[in-house]
Amino acid sequence: MPDSSDNEQPVKGRAIKKPKKAPKGALRGEVQDMVERIHMGGDDGRESKRVKTTVLDNHTPKKYQHSGLRKDLKSHKAPETFDPLASGGLDDEDAFSVRPTFACTKVPHLRVRSQPLPAAKDLNRDHSRRNDLVLIQEERNDQPAPPTKAKNTVTKPAKPTQRHQSKAAPIMNAVPTRSNFGNSLDRFLKDRRWAKVFIPSLTHALYVSREPFKYFATDSPVFLTTVQTIFDKVFSDADVVLSTGDPINAKAFDRIKSRRSKLGSAIVDFIKKHFESPGFTSEPTNIREYVRWALHPGGPAYYAKPTPKDCKVALDHPDFVTPDGFLESQFIAPFAEQHINFAKNSILDPPISKKNPPEGLYAMILISVERGFTAHINGGFTAPPHFNHDNCWWPLQDFLKNIEKIKESRWKAILQFHCVDEDETVDNDDDKEANQSMISAYRAGMYIPSSPLKP
Repeated sequence: MPDSSDNEQPVKGRAIKKPKKAPKGALRGEVQDMVERIHMGGDDGRESKRVKTTVLDNHTPKKYQHSGLRKDLKSHKAPETFDPLASGGLDDEDAFSVRPTFACTKVPHLRVRSQPLPAAKDLNRDHSRRNDLVLIQEERNDQPAPPTKAKNTVTKPAKPTQRHQSKAAPIMNAVPTRSNFGNSLDRFLKDRRWAKVFIPSLTHALYVSREPFKYFATDSPVFLTTVQTIFDKVFSDADVVLSTGDPINAKAFDRIKSRRSKLGSAIVDFIKKHFESPGFTSEPTNIREYVRWALHPGGPAYYAKPTPKDCKVALDHPDFVTPDGFLESQFIAPFAEQHINFAKNSILDPPISKKNPPEGLYAMILISVERGFTAHINGGFTAPPHFNHDNCWWPLQDFLKNIEKIKESRWKAILQFHCVDEDETVDNDDDKEANQSMISAYRAGMYIPSSPLKP
């Protein structure tokens, strides 16, 4: 039997079609579509995972889940409502922007009237324009109108009334003017109260003042006030207001200036005569040594019993000899008593005493003593500078610091004067300066307390 496989004829198969080439750019388009689908699917996933944010208003308090605070328990009570008007508060609705209406007040005395312009441009007064607030009194016409002739009547013109005006008597002013101040000054100078009471009282004010140069000047307001106060007390029957340029004020200053300059020149002349005595004449070396000893703390210029000249030890040394009798030396005590007597009849209160000592007087005396000795610092006499504020303000402050240390018990002994020397004083107005370079160092420690007084 023949093989069937050998006898079968081969079947013709179909030819496989080769895929055609994709059109140009098709693959790129497919890739682009695939990428878009992937992106669209990813966005959907992201949107599903997003957490929605909750926007809270400003009035709702924020709640934190993990803050550690207790949760708010819901209350079954209804929230309380507050009436702002009942509680005293106001709401925004309570504010109104409506202008209130005020009642119109009428003032009967004030009236506003429109005045017409004057018709004629001349200088005649328009009597229709008047101020209602001003009462105008019409002038009286003393001259009658001229008579007019009337029929069958004869009238005589009335004579005008003539007023008799007498001259007014001048009113005398109680305060003298500058024109008649000269007569007033002569009247006050001739009065005994001027020399007996007024000048001593003004001298008293000078002696107790801490500024005997600065405050007692012609242009000082303190001096003018002092003179006015004393003048009112002494001349109580006169009503006079003084000023800086008045003759009374100038005359009072001349007396004070003269008394002050005589004090300074008298002490300088006294020291000058002291060095003209035997032992100092033609001995400049002795004069220089005495001046240095006198102005040294504890020297004879300021103490009645000074420290010996040969005592060269320090103040705290056991061998140091303590001086005694501060402000009671022969260069101070006589002039202090003489000038205190010039204020004897003063009416100022309190009087000069241990409780109200004349510190200004003793300060001027100490300055004058220093000026007198420094004039001989070189062994000869050199005229000291002027005795005024410009040359004495610095020593004045140093001396006052030492004078303030004196107690009342010591002032009681100082003001008991004995053996007063009343020499005549001579003015000295030389303007040459002396060398005081080494004297200012002695002022700070010039006061050395003496032994206590026995009761």
